[in-house]
Amino acid sequence: MTESPIPTLPTTARNSRTLLPWYACHFAVVFCYSMISNAVYFLCIYRLKVPASSTLWIAAGGGLIYTLAAYFSGRLVDRWGAKRVLMAATASCVLIFLTGALAAYKNSLALMAVVMFLLNILTTPSWPAIESALSRSPGTLRLGTRMMLYNLSWSSSTFIAFFLTGLCGETLGWSTLFLVLGGCVLVILLMIAWWTIPQSMILKEHTADHAEDGAVPLEPTKAGTLLMMAWIANLFAYVSANAIVPLMPAVTKGLGINNPGVATAIGSIFMLARVIGFVLAWLWIGWRYRIRWKLTFVTIMLVSTYFLIISQNISELVLLQIVLGLALAMIYSGSLYYAMHLSRGSGHNAGIHEAVIGVGTVLGPALAAMSGEAGALGPKALTILLVQICGLSILLGLAYRLKLRLGRKAAVTQ
Repeated sequence: MTESPIPTLPTTARNSRTLLPWYACHFAVVFCYSMISNAVYFLCIYRLKVPASSTLWIAAGGGLIYTLAAYFSGRLVDRWGAKRVLMAATASCVLIFLTGALAAYKNSLALMAVVMFLLNILTTPSWPAIESALSRSPGTLRLGTRMMLYNLSWSSSTFIAFFLTGLCGETLGWSTLFLVLGGCVLVILLMIAWWTIPQSMILKEHTADHAEDGAVPLEPTKAGTLLMMAWIANLFAYVSANAIVPLMPAVTKGLGINNPGVATAIGSIFMLARVIGFVLAWLWIGWRYRIRWKLTFVTIMLVSTYFLIISQNISELVLLQIVLGLALAMIYSGSLYYAMHLSRGSGHNAGIHEAVIGVGTVLGPALAAMSGEAGALGPKALTILLVQICGLSILLGLAYRLKLRLGRKAAVTQ
């Protein structure tokens, strides 16, 4: 029995038919999931008035689940297909919002933790599924452009969600907000089912990328080291990002911002800077295959993270968020670009990419939560800084080892 031929689409329509639905669905689900996670952290600090260590422990527990789920999710994508995995994950996520509505109604810290547990285990398969679908669906867009649009999709959606969390929660009521988001997820499920391309149209590898193939280093040693460095750098980037997110309500509260709507808006500025950073990473390709740039961005990230957590005023908080957001964007762009470009869009490698992120979501919050008194931000900032310095040291070691290996190979060939 022969397979049905893949439908042929006009060149001018292929991107809008095969890629646009993925981006639209991705933007929508990220918005819903981001808003509920931000709502949990701000409710914990602003309504339940728990110390910063409590939100950090919630983040660390969720990160542990995320790490395990992400690794196996990549294997599921390779076995079952991106669209099937995405539909199953999206359908299951309705449970998250029902639990969130109950948690807000009961003002229960335990239920808030359950929400984050469900969020991390049920949504995680979505990310390697969408990454693989976008890199492997037919279309005329280059891989670099696809990844840039992917980054812009989730980062802009996350920024809008975080910016509006407090306003929407205070206007609609927090329990109602969760129910509304749950309804939106059901609509998104229908969009995935009827608007995205059939599973049979998703290719085994990412589409040809001739315009950028020449940029791939011919030296396999360098390619492998760059991919490893990108994953490690991304791990420590998420040590920063996923400690900042649960700590941001405590930081804004400590600066005297008592209105949740204002607090979530100000606390989302680093996400807006990250969006801008993704655009810069797309327009300026000089960072690709340049190890020194990778090390520079990591250094900027660790310094800005430390001073952001111990900010003394709102102006300082805003400025440091801008610097941090740009650095995070460049680090993440490298990790995703190398993972997709050098591994040909494998769902398994997309899963590793997400699992590395998960390690950072555990490491940063857990160590910070154990530092100092429950509500003290200074010791937590110092702990995160020390962890990131360890990460920078690992990257420097890999870069030095690569230099020695390439030097020896050059000497042998002469």
